[in-house]
Amino acid sequence: MEETDFNSLRTIYPFWNLLKDIVLLLDESGQIEFANQAYLKLTNFSLQDTQERQIQWCNLEWVELKAIIDQKQNRRIYFDFKECESEVNITLQFVQKFFFSEKNFYLFQQMKPSHEMQFSNTLLNNTDIAFLFLNNEFMVETFNNAASKMIRKVFGKDLLIGIYLHEIIENVEKNELILEHLNCAISGNYEVFTHEFQLEDQKYWYEFHITPISGKKLHDNGVALVIKDISNHKNSEIDIRKSEEIFRNTFNNINDPALLWQKKTDGEIVLKTYNLAAGEISKFKFDDWIGITYQEFYAEQIENQIYIENVFSTNIKKSSEAYFRIASTSEPRWILSDFIKISDEYLLNILKDITERKMADIALAEKQRQYETLIKNLPGLVYRCKNDPSWTMEFVNDGCLQLLGYQPDELINNKLISFEQLIFQDDKDLVREEIEKGLSQGRSYEINYRIVTRANEIKWVWERGQGIYDPQGEVSALEGFITDITERILFEQKAEKARRQAEALQEAMAELASQLDLSQVLRRILVTLKKVLNYDSATLFLKIEENLKVVAARGFTNTARLIDKTFPADDNLLGEIQRLNQPLILQDASKEPRFKKWEGAEFVRGWMGVPLIRHGQFIGLMTLDSENIGAYIQDDAIIAQTFADEAAIVIENARLYERAQILATSDGLTGIYNRRHFYEIAKNEFERSQRYHNALSVVMIDIDHFKYINDKFGHSAGDQVLIQFVKRVKNELRNTDILARYGGEEFTILLLESDLNEALQVAERIREVIAKDPFDLQDAQPYITISLGIATNEEEVDQLDMLIDRSDKALYESKQFGRNRVRTYQSNNE
Repeated sequence: MEETDFNSLRTIYPFWNLLKDIVLLLDESGQIEFANQAYLKLTNFSLQDTQERQIQWCNLEWVELKAIIDQKQNRRIYFDFKECESEVNITLQFVQKFFFSEKNFYLFQQMKPSHEMQFSNTLLNNTDIAFLFLNNEFMVETFNNAASKMIRKVFGKDLLIGIYLHEIIENVEKNELILEHLNCAISGNYEVFTHEFQLEDQKYWYEFHITPISGKKLHDNGVALVIKDISNHKNSEIDIRKSEEIFRNTFNNINDPALLWQKKTDGEIVLKTYNLAAGEISKFKFDDWIGITYQEFYAEQIENQIYIENVFSTNIKKSSEAYFRIASTSEPRWILSDFIKISDEYLLNILKDITERKMADIALAEKQRQYETLIKNLPGLVYRCKNDPSWTMEFVNDGCLQLLGYQPDELINNKLISFEQLIFQDDKDLVREEIEKGLSQGRSYEINYRIVTRANEIKWVWERGQGIYDPQGEVSALEGFITDITERILFEQKAEKARRQAEALQEAMAELASQLDLSQVLRRILVTLKKVLNYDSATLFLKIEENLKVVAARGFTNTARLIDKTFPADDNLLGEIQRLNQPLILQDASKEPRFKKWEGAEFVRGWMGVPLIRHGQFIGLMTLDSENIGAYIQDDAIIAQTFADEAAIVIENARLYERAQILATSDGLTGIYNRRHFYEIAKNEFERSQRYHNALSVVMIDIDHFKYINDKFGHSAGDQVLIQFVKRVKNELRNTDILARYGGEEFTILLLESDLNEALQVAERIREVIAKDPFDLQDAQPYITISLGIATNEEEVDQLDMLIDRSDKALYESKQFGRNRVRTYQSNNE
């Protein structure tokens, strides 16, 4: 038996853990020295558990097994594992016997009936996972077939013993990342990372596992590198994320409230989630229903329960109208529910509030009942006409005078005008097609269309008629009734417009509420307003002291020229909006002397101004311009004011957020960064300088004898000195340099990419400009001097605190040597 270095054997432990077959290493007493993950998963043990127990063979004692091994009988041995909860029969193939540390060790591997291979082949070459062992200089010591194929495929190079990894990956994008992980592993860290490779028009993803290896001999030290091709998993994961993102965006952008029902594996159907529209109408009370069954949710709606079951089983869309109470309302509403199966697991349930439409239908039904009564009493136009191109009237009742403005005899036999001439030009084909369709199918016809009266007024009419047939079955005449439905159509159009505006308002408010940055909010207000009310141009003003300032504008020839333009708050027209605190509408702005024509405003006719009011205070206004006379009515003003009220809230929130951000990071007196925020910025810049080996310097400043200023002239004078001091210093710095108040009269400067000589020049320039001219106080003009200390991130400086501490020590020396001077930190100072 050859003696084997145990640490050399340990180098392949990580790879054994990748094998699906069981691998066991036993000492001469039958105690488990190592068991791979396949064994631990089978027995549900930890590695510590296995090393504290002897393996239990049920059909062969260890002494018998050892005797077989000593006789050099390399054959299959069958074992039943008592460690498993259920009976598992495993075939183990004895492979090799090792001798080290004056002890024998025995290596086994699991074999399947069809496998007759040596363990070394199973270990290194019978897997798709690449394995390499690199020494401390990243030279390849050993590798398997999978590694050779992977290197040739990805890098186009042959993998050879003795080749350096640098030579293989020298042309790989971001190869420094791979080397950085290898360096960390050489230092003793287990590293796992993924890397993307672009080969022609296809991307490949590989997962790298790097395990540090330490042996007794120098050539045994290095890293075990295991590389897995995870391209299919990664691409599948990306596709799934894209699909999920598309579904989430689509689901949340459904304008109507929508619920998502999930059919679980046990057949139970529960509420999975809801979209933003459902959250808005329910005030997010649907959160309480997540996970509840459809029977509980639709407890009072058996029809909806049946539809959900049917749609899941038949994949046929169902719709229902029901009168019930949803989570957001205190009274029942008419709800149109659409049930759409989108997969075997999910069903989409769209809820539409059709109360207004339903009530309109009920009202319409009532009107139709009344119409039937009126028809019996000969209201509207009752007619009999020929089925000719002119629909020549043979009989009309007196109702035609009220409906059309013509006397009955003026229509009979087309004496003055034919009925066909009274039909609105764009509707004539529709009327003819519907009549012909009804006649061809032997049924009555119903048509909604427009007519033009004697007074040139357009009216919507509803007509119902039927064909009159002769004994030969030919159409001899048409008989029917025509009535005015203009009011109903206009009501429906108005209701539809109100619905669209309400939806647009809801969407616009949701979009605005998601913004916190004030500049973004001001830009988005007029963009989202366009979704609610149409305009050709629009302007947003905010009240700044006694002026109205333009902060956003859209639709003008030169919008940029308008921004920051100011008007006096008591402007004749704009000031009236503030005085009224309500919208102001101009039917024709060109005839309003108070209206100022600026930047294309000469084309403006319809105009509306809307105040922005918050907590009862006027904070600004919006103006909407249209090239059409009478473009805006009172209903538009109501919508616009609702939008303006919400916009005022969003503006106030953005202002509060901006103020909070400034207070959190700035010094309240001087307006520069405070100490805490300076440290956060400096820490990031220090780490960046360490990573890229860039120069970085810190200058610490202290105002000399500042206590004397406070004691002699007062703290108010001291504050003025600090403010003027900061102004002078900022004038000497670059935009990239960072100035902060460190505390009291102490200040600090972070000079990016500045070495010691450059920092010294900046510090001397600041010292001179401070001392050159007196400071302008109310009762005095004292001269001020400062002391400065400089430190640079030299090689031994590995922490930001060390760099700041060194600059502080240099500052202390400046004060010790008489003040009004600059000192740099020298390492021998310590």
